[in-house]
Amino acid sequence: LDWLPGATPLRVLNAGCGSGELSCLLAAAGHEVVGIDPAPEYIRLARERAGLLTGVSFEVGAIEDHVDPRGGYDA
Repeated sequence: LDWLPGATPLRVLNAGCGSGELSCLLAAAGHEVVGIDPAPEYIRLARERAGLLTGVSFEVGAIEDHVDPRGGYDA
């Protein structure tokens, strides 16, 4: 994960997160991650994959409809 910019932890938006594999890897490395995907089944799988992992959340939706209440992401 050394390809990410800046220092950790970063706020990361994983658009098209699928079943959440990358999102969970990023969260396990200490980043705060929001995964978004239009497919409810993928989001269900991503939430199962994440289990009790902290720092990661998943949303069903399209990236163009996503609003970050905190004002943006680092990556």
